[in-house]
Amino acid sequence: MPFKVSIAMATYNGSAYIKEQIDSFIKQTRRPDELVITDDCSTDNTLAIIEDIQKKAPFKIIFSQNQERLGYSSNFNAALSRTTGDIIFLSDQDDVWFPEKIEKTLKLFSEKPEIELIINDVEITGEFLKPTGVSKLKQIQRSGYEEDLFVMGCAVSVRRSHLEMCLPIPKNEALSHDSWIVDIAQALGVKLINKEILQYYRRHENNTSEAVFNTTLPVKKLNVYKKAFSMRKKSNKLELLEKKIYIKELERIHSKIPIEFKEKLNLYIERKKSILALSAYRREIRKQKFTSRFFMSSKLLYQGDYKKANGFKSFLIDIITRSPAITEE
Repeated sequence: MPFKVSIAMATYNGSAYIKEQIDSFIKQTRRPDELVITDDCSTDNTLAIIEDIQKKAPFKIIFSQNQERLGYSSNFNAALSRTTGDIIFLSDQDDVWFPEKIEKTLKLFSEKPEIELIINDVEITGEFLKPTGVSKLKQIQRSGYEEDLFVMGCAVSVRRSHLEMCLPIPKNEALSHDSWIVDIAQALGVKLINKEILQYYRRHENNTSEAVFNTTLPVKKLNVYKKAFSMRKKSNKLELLEKKIYIKELERIHSKIPIEFKEKLNLYIERKKSILALSAYRREIRKQKFTSRFFMSSKLLYQGDYKKANGFKSFLIDIITRSPAITEE
């Protein structure tokens, strides 16, 4: 039986690029059955552009505007909850899909019934979509990170069965909608990374992501380390609280998980608890004087504990970082 295909798009002041993105849906070799758009109180011409396209689009466009600002993740939650398709594609408002993206993705879902979520690679480009040949996945690999870090909502497609387990998206500022959906798929072993580039990922002055690998420039290890150190400015207490909330959310969805996946989810939750305990211990390390920090961190490195926390970069952070801001916050 053919899949019913939905695209979920969350918009906010997207008038500069949204028409070009929707045009790329229209040009698909396999068009979607519906496009569900929720707008987060745009103040530009986004609404007018969507209404104009809605009149002549060759597929159904379901549009709604929030009565008040919800924020990025909650706005996407609203869009996803209104979809009715068997396969749901997540879309940003400013990218451009290659014509065969939907067709090729559906083929993978058909060939791999055990897979619940697919992330395709993207070509990072600029405002005017000039080809660069730079892949997001390759940038991650050059940064020294594992492929598992490849979480990109605009490149995600998901079966309804998995989406329904994940909804509603938790209201946690530290947890994005795409991280939540992808993390659960990763935990259950039902995620597939498609290394074929199927869209342009447009970078412009209004992009919110500041990840070190969201650039067309060669990724330098030094910049990766600088970014890791800058992240330590966040309150360590806040970081621990966020991880506790995340674990509670995982436990909340346990009843929704099919019985064949419950053991995998249990193992994932236990691993997250182990990481939480490690984070708490690392916080204590960073309160110590240099000599103590060095020996305590070296012991963790020898035991292999830093493999749970971005590896050698975290080891260096724990040795070098000691700030009054982290003693009591």
